[in-house]
Amino acid sequence: MVGTEEDLSAYIAYHSNISNNLALISGFIFTAIVLLLTLLPHPSQPLVQLTFFILLAVFNLIVFQLFGEEALLGYCVKIAPKLPEGHPTRIINVLSPLVWILLGIVVVMMFLVLELVYLALASAVMTAMADLLGYFKIVKPLLRWQQWKRVSLHEDESID
Repeated sequence: MVGTEEDLSAYIAYHSNISNNLALISGFIFTAIVLLLTLLPHPSQPLVQLTFFILLAVFNLIVFQLFGEEALLGYCVKIAPKLPEGHPTRIINVLSPLVWILLGIVVVMMFLVLELVYLALASAVMTAMADLLGYFKIVKPLLRWQQWKRVSLHEDESID
């Protein structure tokens, strides 16, 4: 290794493994929600709706953790070479949180399609709270602390 470079491969592998596991579990829960919505004959029963609500709560928690892992690897550790001029980095930085928000809204919309209005309303409130938590605990600190330096395997650079 040259001078100030550190070997971050174990750190990156650890957090990548966490991200992979969380993505697998969130995909499983999303699939379970979709299958249960389509296969259950009476999804409007109170016990079934409670089950959906709990599944969505677990889904939102896992997606929140996954968003945090993405932010950690994307903003705190720079592992790739410097991107070429003209790369749409700012657009990607805006679209990434939007995708996470829309992922929660998709489940709420599925509840509305099956006319589970109260479940959709409760789920929308929970999803909005999870999105706000993600903004205040992940996005806002990263935007506020722009003086932080990323650890780069190539060179020191400030977070833009």
